[in-house]
Amino acid sequence: MTNIALVVLDTLRKDHFDEHFDWLPGTRFENAWSTSHWTVPAHASLLTGMLPSEANIHAKNFYYDDNIVTLPAELGDQYTSYIYTANPNISPQFGATKDFDEVVGDMRLSAMAGDVLNWDRFIQGHLNKGPSRYLTALNKCVFGDVNTFKSLKYGVQIKLEDLNIGDSRSYSGNKFLRDIQNTSFEDDSFIFMNLMEAHSPYNPPEEYDAPDVYNEGLRYTFGDMNEDPEKIREAYDASVRFLSDVYSDIFKELQKDFDTIITVSDHGELLGEYNGWEHLYGIYPELTHVPLVVSGKSIGLPDGVVNLQDIHDAIVDEAGNRDEARVEYHGLNEQNRIGAENKGVAVPDYIDETYTGVVTADGYAFESFDHEVIVNGNVPNAESLIKAHKFSLKEGNTSVSKEVEQHLEDLGYA
Repeated sequence: MTNIALVVLDTLRKDHFDEHFDWLPGTRFENAWSTSHWTVPAHASLLTGMLPSEANIHAKNFYYDDNIVTLPAELGDQYTSYIYTANPNISPQFGATKDFDEVVGDMRLSAMAGDVLNWDRFIQGHLNKGPSRYLTALNKCVFGDVNTFKSLKYGVQIKLEDLNIGDSRSYSGNKFLRDIQNTSFEDDSFIFMNLMEAHSPYNPPEEYDAPDVYNEGLRYTFGDMNEDPEKIREAYDASVRFLSDVYSDIFKELQKDFDTIITVSDHGELLGEYNGWEHLYGIYPELTHVPLVVSGKSIGLPDGVVNLQDIHDAIVDEAGNRDEARVEYHGLNEQNRIGAENKGVAVPDYIDETYTGVVTADGYAFESFDHEVIVNGNVPNAESLIKAHKFSLKEGNTSVSKEVEQHLEDLGYA
């Protein structure tokens, strides 16, 4: 048996990876692709080995059905499986962690579950209450239906952040590093980790000299933009540099206990290309072409076209060679649209349709929002390929609790 770590560097573009991760050893797969353009469907492929439309986990349905078997269950009882996540989209709330033996999160993950006082919501509701709000908060921590110690600890952490002391709430990688350092991993361990340091709102520590910006993807794509585009790009790049440093420390720790370390991104980020921002808009190559590196013992990935499904297959058995891979765009979910409308942004109906992309050994063909086929590289019979890969969706459940909605909004999803 082999100890395996699968690490997802959330929202990391391929070009920025190439620039800032030259330290990462291993076999690099230059023709690796996501199955979609954002977290929920991309992780569905990693965890199930299916396309998002096949797993029925996408913008129109966030939840993992009970009959969906995920990667840790497929590895079997002989493996002890751990998932490290501070991402609300990859959390117990949607069933994404259901087959793991241990779930390691940060305080925000506990807040989403209702175990910890939602300090963000409390602060917003008591901005003008003066010093008395601290007594109110103390009362809620002690007598409310929450874990008193964790709630107080989280409140102190947020206050330290306001004073620029201690880890930022988005720096979950530092917390995960400490946990790995303090865990004795036995033979046959599997780790799945999601690191969000490159995800908006792009706020690395001060030493990375990131401009103070706030990126609102749908608003800046379809409405008014009140930030300097170049400053947004600088802030993203600074966040990637921070991610590289954080992951370098985590990687060194993983090397002590894990035979195979797979490093991949779930999707990229638009930084003004096609007039788009963040990753809720389109299946452009800046969003779907992802870095992939296998360090240590090989897991049998093919040399040619590779997508996120193949990573799943290679871990549980062996990935077959593929001539082409589908990329899916599923439209907006309800929270995206409502969030945009609440900010006065009129989102056009055409981006709520489905669109298809196809990767081959020599290029990438994908549909634009006017259903024209755009070809990067050489893809013979691109229109026929796109037509052959057309798909349909079953709608399901996209409802979320108030606690989860708050955290999705912090990440630009609502």
